[in-house]
Amino acid sequence: MSFYNLAEAHILASSRYKYGVPFRNIRNAVLYLQKRYPSPHPLLSKDFDTDGVDLFIKGMTDVENLSKQGQLGFKPILDLFLHRIEFDEKFRPKKVWPLIKGQTESEKIVSMVFGVSAGRPTVDGTGVPVMMLWKRSQAGEDIEEIAEDYDIEVTRVKKAIEYIEHIQAA
Repeated sequence: MSFYNLAEAHILASSRYKYGVPFRNIRNAVLYLQKRYPSPHPLLSKDFDTDGVDLFIKGMTDVENLSKQGQLGFKPILDLFLHRIEFDEKFRPKKVWPLIKGQTESEKIVSMVFGVSAGRPTVDGTGVPVMMLWKRSQAGEDIEEIAEDYDIEVTRVKKAIEYIEHIQAA
């Protein structure tokens, strides 16, 4: 799976699990998007949005409802995904902050960065793999000591460990 595929999977998972978009609406949107806007990575459009029911692309003067085969709409659209993906100057994804249960939208503790730790989750800004923190915690090491070893705030280490525990519970 390429890093671009990872970013697209993040968008799809966010649509389904975080925002409750029905699977049939996601499927309809993806099929329509592939047909109308051929691209190897159609979901990486910076105008991709949702209202929790349907998936949309915002244009210059309208909003196209992808879940309803291109129906145009003018309802308020929230930017629910793109603040969780950082793009480079050529609009290629370079960093993804996965959604973490119990984490606010502004918290970005865990990230997956193109070219860092093979795209595996790390504590954002450190390059420290979250799996390493979790394994040390599981081995019985004190979280405060782990945090001190990596010079990472204890709360960030706890959130990173919770991320792995949530992933493994799913």
